[in-house]
Amino acid sequence: MHVLRTLAGVVSLDDEFRVALGQGDAETPLDAEQRIKAAHALAQHPEFRAELRKRTLEETKRGVRESFTEDQLAIASIRLIEDLDRGISMLGKRFHEWYGLAFPAAAHAAEPDAAIRAALSGFPDDEAMSAALQKEDLEHIKAVAAALDDLRAFRERESHALEEKMRAICPNITAIAGAGIGAKLLSKAGSLQRLATLPSGTVQMLGAEQALFRHLRNRNARPPKYGILHEHPLILTAKRSDHGKVARALADKLSLAARVDYFKGEFIGDQLRAKLDERFGSRP
Repeated sequence: MHVLRTLAGVVSLDDEFRVALGQGDAETPLDAEQRIKAAHALAQHPEFRAELRKRTLEETKRGVRESFTEDQLAIASIRLIEDLDRGISMLGKRFHEWYGLAFPAAAHAAEPDAAIRAALSGFPDDEAMSAALQKEDLEHIKAVAAALDDLRAFRERESHALEEKMRAICPNITAIAGAGIGAKLLSKAGSLQRLATLPSGTVQMLGAEQALFRHLRNRNARPPKYGILHEHPLILTAKRSDHGKVARALADKLSLAARVDYFKGEFIGDQLRAKLDERFGSRP
């Protein structure tokens, strides 16, 4: 059909407009009103609409495929881990409260892991229980412990998966900062491409946006020295007075590592990390 030839680029859209207006292939230029009428007539053609829909879907699918990048997998993974951490923390607090109802003395002294193991292994008969809890109550507390244990195991598996993703996608960033911190930087930046374009000073502040805005609104508030980088071992082990200096050096190396990772350059992560260790002390 002539209509489909237009979409294929065989004939011009003006030629198709002339056919729609019944003018054949005349070379007389169409004015604006004629073009509007012809476009409307062409848009109503069932074959044109079907082919246009097909082409639009194809272009949309192609755009979605081209918009996908591997770093999105790492970003999704670290966001899941952060959600799991929040959930595990809240559920852990609730479990400890319930465990304390059964064994107040033990709950006061027990570590979370010990309390979970005790609940999963079965509650012993204990005359010092704070209340005469029924067997069903104890089974309910045990079920909470099992759910918490499953979540922690799932979190551990997801953490190992993230480690593998980050080593494949961002080997240099991972060598310097580790998979967790590296993925959080990616998440805050939005993509590896954007992280690679950020100046090192911005990389240093990723994760400290609220504190930075608070300082900008109120000059009496102290400016932040770093954001996500506060989790890095070199900062955790450095003297407080050196935190800013260490954070700047880390951000410099990570900014360079991000560019190398984005442009698929050679692996230099170990060299960059060795320079940091030499300057600020080896990793713990």
